[in-house]
Amino acid sequence: MYVWANEVEDDYKLPKTSEIEIKKIEKQLNVELPASYKEILLEQNGGTIQYSSVKKESHLGTNAYIEINHIYGCGQGGILDSDYLIEEWDLPKNILIFSGDGNSFFALDYRKDSVNPSVIYLEPETEEIIEVAHTFDDFLNNLSKEEVFFENDEDDENWGTSEEAAETIFLGNDILLIEETLLNLQYPENHKWYFEQLLKCATHSEVLIRETVTNILNNNLEIYIIESDKKLHFLLKEIIEKLIADKNESISSEAREMKKRIKV
Repeated sequence: MYVWANEVEDDYKLPKTSEIEIKKIEKQLNVELPASYKEILLEQNGGTIQYSSVKKESHLGTNAYIEINHIYGCGQGGILDSDYLIEEWDLPKNILIFSGDGNSFFALDYRKDSVNPSVIYLEPETEEIIEVAHTFDDFLNNLSKEEVFFENDEDDENWGTSEEAAETIFLGNDILLIEETLLNLQYPENHKWYFEQLLKCATHSEVLIRETVTNILNNNLEIYIIESDKKLHFLLKEIIEKLIADKNESISSEAREMKKRIKV
């Protein structure tokens, strides 16, 4: 799989590497890189990729897209900066950062498996860690040209209207767009507004939307508890109760487990 973008000015592209050089750096870092990572580094030693996001699949079959536009090369200015970034941003040990800019990072996670690391996404500010793919091969296969919907760009004057635009989508009939919008707004600045949207969607006529609400809450419940105002926790409880009452056994079962897992 060829991932690199062609004919672009590329600050992430490093001088051509070799199998010998990669082995030296693996020894220096005390890790073994996934074979597929080494393969793409031999094609080009890091740089901008021709994809704009990576798809994260869930156990309920719904997808979320996380922005990514480059992969580090092998050397200084690439994966050899990982230890510095881990210390600078107070990130977990035994990971290897292979993409990121300070606001967020992608890394190989060697904490549980030193041979077949999973791929994780980290946000230093929120201390959020999400498993994106079970292996680097899966990560590559899930790279997508799908644009990240409602990306929060402080320079974008239209960002302030995104809640209004989302509410219009939630009132519409485009089920896939509703699903995508819920997923791409699942890390909100305005927790009250987002919880209210989840509550409304928890009784949606389409099972896909109710499954999406279940998936989002299941994956983020502890984070929502920590990050949101305690006065808003009653909304989380209401969402869970709505899901417990769902006629779909899979949804109600997931909701019952959420209620056991953490007290809201």
